[in-house]
Amino acid sequence: MLRKFATMALLIASLAVGFTPSNVHAADGDLDLSFDNDGKLTTTLGSASEARDVAIQSDGKIVVAVITFNGADNDFGLIRYNTDGSLDNTFDGDGKVIIAVGSGGDYVSSVLIQSDGKILLGGYAHNGGNNDFALVRITTTGALDPTFGSGGKVITPILFGNDHAYNMAVQSDGKILLAGYTSNFDWDFAVVRYLANGVLDNTFGSDGEAVIDFGGNNDLAYSLAVQSDDKILVVGETTDPDNNIALSRLTANGLLDDTFGIGGRVISSVGTDSLARKVLVQPDGKLIVIGYTGTGSDSDFLIGRYHKNGDVDQTFGVNGFVTSSIGAGADFAWTGALQSDGKIVVAGESMTGLAPDFVVVRYLNNGQLDTSFGNGGKRVTDFLNDIDAIFAVAIQRDGKIVGVGSTQLSVTWIVALARFNATSTLSTLASMSTSSSLNATFSSSTTSYSATVPNATKSFSITPTLSERNASVTVNGIAATSGTASNVALKVGVNNVVVKVVAQDGVTSTTYTVSVTRDVGTLKVKKSMSLKAALATVDTVATRGAKTSIEVKKSSRKNCSVVKGKIKAIKVGNCSVTISTTAQPTSKTPRPKTVRTKVTIRIV
Repeated sequence: MLRKFATMALLIASLAVGFTPSNVHAADGDLDLSFDNDGKLTTTLGSASEARDVAIQSDGKIVVAVITFNGADNDFGLIRYNTDGSLDNTFDGDGKVIIAVGSGGDYVSSVLIQSDGKILLGGYAHNGGNNDFALVRITTTGALDPTFGSGGKVITPILFGNDHAYNMAVQSDGKILLAGYTSNFDWDFAVVRYLANGVLDNTFGSDGEAVIDFGGNNDLAYSLAVQSDDKILVVGETTDPDNNIALSRLTANGLLDDTFGIGGRVISSVGTDSLARKVLVQPDGKLIVIGYTGTGSDSDFLIGRYHKNGDVDQTFGVNGFVTSSIGAGADFAWTGALQSDGKIVVAGESMTGLAPDFVVVRYLNNGQLDTSFGNGGKRVTDFLNDIDAIFAVAIQRDGKIVGVGSTQLSVTWIVALARFNATSTLSTLASMSTSSSLNATFSSSTTSYSATVPNATKSFSITPTLSERNASVTVNGIAATSGTASNVALKVGVNNVVVKVVAQDGVTSTTYTVSVTRDVGTLKVKKSMSLKAALATVDTVATRGAKTSIEVKKSSRKNCSVVKGKIKAIKVGNCSVTISTTAQPTSKTPRPKTVRTKVTIRIV
């Protein structure tokens, strides 16, 4: 059997003994030594504990959802850490919170930070007879939020049997999605949607709930994600009789989306047995699924990519999938995340010795191992020479990777965290606004633009906004701030405005060029105009020792001429001239370039 219930088995095993379930520059993948001095830490909560999910607050504090044992059964647990790994004592006094949700064992599986800073916990709770979906909301100080559900808690039965929730998402409108599986003679995918106050959203599915049957024996959902169009992706496994990857997509109102796969469902078979534990949505809308394939000691990491319509993306890996063997024994990928540069971080556990260890693997966007990370793309971390596993990862604002899970201290499970160095290679702009219209709509992959402004416009404003917050940007060689306007003075004629983005790695860069042409306008001459006046009119000032001249276009010589450096009017009409300026040679510039400006003169 695949290891989908391995964690529960470990918790049950623990019950028999009292538990029923300053950093120098380092390479990507190295432990971050600024985190608890060695890059990793352990924490106890209750009699025994295991971290199941992690979220990063806007202030950088790390929030970890924990299953904790109270001596009789399990409760929801929550721990908040400061950015250096120390416990945040402003959070309920000691950085730790324990919440009894139901009347029996409670199992937290997911944590999210709302835009107002409140913390959502999702999972399932025992009602005395079986398990139901459960939600809890905590204030920023660690107290139950009385404005949510009943005293900060919500328990939702779906059908007539056990319900297990494994993942959660918050929509842009604040509504909350909770996904897992429900007992319907066999197991089926289940998704429930709540309003922001914890009340079931009856506009979703059937009375706020959607149940998805793939037609096999058991369908188990472990992860969900919301697309930019508010459609909902749910992934896991289906068995009939082998385990296969299962994906489904719901419309925003909770109905199966017929434009995805067959009737809103996709089943993929990879190897002997396979399943998906995590789904990620790329910026281009393609879907990444993360899990494992194989049985027993012969399981490997598995990643697949799908198009928006559910078709396998054959350009990814081999026929759309990548498998990776980490250690000599079993490898289980439990989770993953996308970096801002599109690289894929996958984490879990690997039997590299006598017991499983934390493992993080990074892939390029095409599915190849990123050899710039760890040892050939892989980083294995041991805690206490015993069983270690990562169950969730999060990417910090600075790009560092936080992995959370569990390790075993003697025979007791405790929370384990590690933070790994990582740098982004993303060097693009998310947007670029300008004070004058460009010749084309901005795209991060298009690097050349042009604009034309009238002669009266003497400056050009450009606002570059970075795709990656840790990159840097300059405008014409001067440091700029992402999202803030930079002004560039314009001379008559062509002006090149150069925006250069350098990625967080300090090496990768992209240069955007905007060619701004300032029109020369029209000079009006009644009798004559001096060369000096003409130069001033077109914003060209000759330096001392510079050579200047005016040449009349042959077709215009009937209307004007140049006599002793002055433009002389002959008759009413247009006169095209070229004003040339050549600076005096210097030791640094022995052969200065000649600047030529074409001007149309109106003889009046």
